[in-house]
Amino acid sequence: MPVSHPRRAVRRGLTIAVAAVTALIGAAGPAAAVHQPVVLDRGDVIPCLAPLSRDGTDEVVFLGTLHRAHAVRGLQIRMRAGERLDLEYFVPDLAPENTLSPGVLPKVYLIAPDRQVEVIEATFRFPFTNPDNGQKYLALASYETLAAAGTYSVLVTGPAESRFAVAHGREDAGSTFDGVLRGRIATGAEVDRWYATAP
Repeated sequence: MPVSHPRRAVRRGLTIAVAAVTALIGAAGPAAAVHQPVVLDRGDVIPCLAPLSRDGTDEVVFLGTLHRAHAVRGLQIRMRAGERLDLEYFVPDLAPENTLSPGVLPKVYLIAPDRQVEVIEATFRFPFTNPDNGQKYLALASYETLAAAGTYSVLVTGPAESRFAVAHGREDAGSTFDGVLRGRIATGAEVDRWYATAP
């Protein structure tokens, strides 16, 4: 079931988002305890052709940019039945993202293997700073559910130009990093460029 307690969602969202962003600096090797960054490009629109996280309990953060209104970015996450799927959604605390109202910020559409759709949108606005590089972010939403077996598709779109980040996985999963198909782990320089480049 999705997280239903707002305070718990804020607390969890902030904790995982900080861990995710802190791990982005140059994190290119396999590790289960850090979020591995993947930068989505303009061609990553159709989920089945976009980057696929092979194990949804691994810690991965997908970074994308909507370069125009109603642009779409896609990705996929593979899960086993009964595993916990955790998603965190945040954006840079920069213009234009920090000037957008909740209704204009991107929405995240999570499509389950049985085609059920969950809409994840900005429900809080919690600023935090990556202590390692000073990058500032806004945590916007946290979602949690017990997964069905199969591949989850994620679509991100919105009515305004915006950068976004969608992270999944748990620090206590205790498994090795299984990698990403149809994509690759970004370098620290690529992550910095994504953060610094307005849409």
